[in-house]
Amino acid sequence: MKFSASAWIRIPAEYYPSRPCIKFRDRLFSYGEINERANRLSWALAGLGLGKGSRVATLQFNCNQSFELFIGMWKSGVVMVPLNTRDSARQNIDILRDSGAEALVFGSEFVDQADQVRTRLPGVSLFVCHGEHDEHYLDYEELLRNARSREPNIEVDENDMYKIHYTSGTTG
Repeated sequence: MKFSASAWIRIPAEYYPSRPCIKFRDRLFSYGEINERANRLSWALAGLGLGKGSRVATLQFNCNQSFELFIGMWKSGVVMVPLNTRDSARQNIDILRDSGAEALVFGSEFVDQADQVRTRLPGVSLFVCHGEHDEHYLDYEELLRNARSREPNIEVDENDMYKIHYTSGTTG
């Protein structure tokens, strides 16, 4: 059987579209909703020129977008580079530089870090914010609203890189 990143959420969404998938704060998201939002994210990233093998950093506290980003990037073959919310802007800039990330998706709690990245690291050229932000950043929800909802059907298999995860050192 061939591996399919899309199937991980697509199949439960087909069989149980209205069943609860995740809850964040007061909002409950069904499998169908999460699958659609992940599909829209995949298409939105493609519309920004980010495709299979592109590296996109993420910086946010745990939220529904964290899950959507994981699934949506996986479906589209985009390599996720999750940044540590406890790291300083300097540390995250080093990771962004080392990873070759082209874009940063972040929660509004991290606008100050995004501002520093924007001014100090020209290699990161796309910035997407979920939450309150100014005109320097693309709006996550608007990107999703304007993207297709169907499955992206990108050929992704178990040999494709899907995440670059940096650690802060040894654990032993």
